[in-house]
Amino acid sequence: MKFKTLLAVALCAAIPAMACAKKPKKQKEPVEPVVVDPYLIPQDECEDYFSLEHESLKNKDYETAYEQWKAVFTTCPGIQRQLYTDGAHILEALYKKAKEESNEPEMIRIANEIMNMYDKRMQFFGDDERYPISYILSTKAVDYRTYFEGTEAYSRDTVYAWLHEAMKHDQASPFLSALEMLFNMSYENYTADKTNQEKADLFVEDYNNVLVGLAILVDDTTYANRELAGQKKDWFDQVFAQSGVADCDKLDELYGKVVEANMNDYSVLRRLAALYRQMDCEESPVYAAAIKQMQVLRPAESYGSGAAGMAKKCLKNKDYQGAIANFKKALGETSSANDKADYLYLIAQCYYASKSYQSAADYAKQSLGVKPGQGRCYMLIGNCYATAKPYPGNTAKDKILNKTVFWAACDMFEKAKADPSTASKAAAAIATYSKYFPTKEERFDLPKEFKGTTFFVGGWVNVTTRIR
Repeated sequence: MKFKTLLAVALCAAIPAMACAKKPKKQKEPVEPVVVDPYLIPQDECEDYFSLEHESLKNKDYETAYEQWKAVFTTCPGIQRQLYTDGAHILEALYKKAKEESNEPEMIRIANEIMNMYDKRMQFFGDDERYPISYILSTKAVDYRTYFEGTEAYSRDTVYAWLHEAMKHDQASPFLSALEMLFNMSYENYTADKTNQEKADLFVEDYNNVLVGLAILVDDTTYANRELAGQKKDWFDQVFAQSGVADCDKLDELYGKVVEANMNDYSVLRRLAALYRQMDCEESPVYAAAIKQMQVLRPAESYGSGAAGMAKKCLKNKDYQGAIANFKKALGETSSANDKADYLYLIAQCYYASKSYQSAADYAKQSLGVKPGQGRCYMLIGNCYATAKPYPGNTAKDKILNKTVFWAACDMFEKAKADPSTASKAAAAIATYSKYFPTKEERFDLPKEFKGTTFFVGGWVNVTTRIR
């Protein structure tokens, strides 16, 4: 026994220690727990959940509707487009609730979920004929600004990039708010640094994309805000024309090839012709080519082409009588209300420059009759009134009564203040002309003439005004 024991000890000493030691147990690799999305449901139950969600939404049970909607959204995001319309309503309602409760973490969670919903919609319904990527992405941009502006996560550049990208896609169903936002942001970028040619070119590009979208909305007889879209277009045209971003040569450079490529597209030619008129570029050969082709496409309609261009050439040369004659001819050549309003106003300007103030005021009023609310017309009428002397005598009484024209003039300037394009000029005019109102002492000397609260200004002015 002793020998066997010694032999075992010797053998153990001869073999490496590790071979004699017990092998440690092999460690098992940690197994990641399987996380099951609580909203994941069997595929064949999506339709049932969707029907329940839709009913809950109708009943404004937003909490229940969300649970049901989330299950369908998680499992079957491509079930149908209505899922995303419902989701927008549900999430908006939950966001408002969280905001009322000042629950900022929940507000952020819901806002992020709204953004994720738009991404999924573009993935599954980006090719939808009625509401394609252009609509989805622009709506996402508008909502992003709504939910994130003022937070650290907000990026103005992100909004602009999305809007700009949206306009590059199919314009089947543009979003009016997005068009307005894109135009305003692009205009702000340009005016922040007018020496930056890249920003100037981008503003021109964005302006054109916006006009394409607006034209679709204006031509859509089923669109509820069709009239508003037309008003926005007029405003965008005015801002663009006054921005100084492009002169007539620049317009020709930009749109010469566009006209050539769209000789059979009346809507494009009409839009470009309107822009040229707005920019006073009716002498341009590109404009002439567009007008000529429009007459070929729709010969029943007529357009102010040669006469208006000749009139503006006369106006530049201060040939006011020649300008008046051609503008009057142009009135008979156009069926556009905007053109008629412009030509009537320009005739009024020519008469004013010729010191024919009564005629100037009359034509400015006619322009307002065609297109109400034009601040430029009210300014012109006010300036005409301020020149009038309805009481031709040279007595002290006549001199006092002639001051009443400034009341009438300021009535017009007050109306011009309602137009953003003339508001500042109107305020300045009121400050200037109000200094010439009849004084209290002067009115006291003529109690018979200035009794009551109103005064009739005679002569060609022929209006009743307020005593002040």
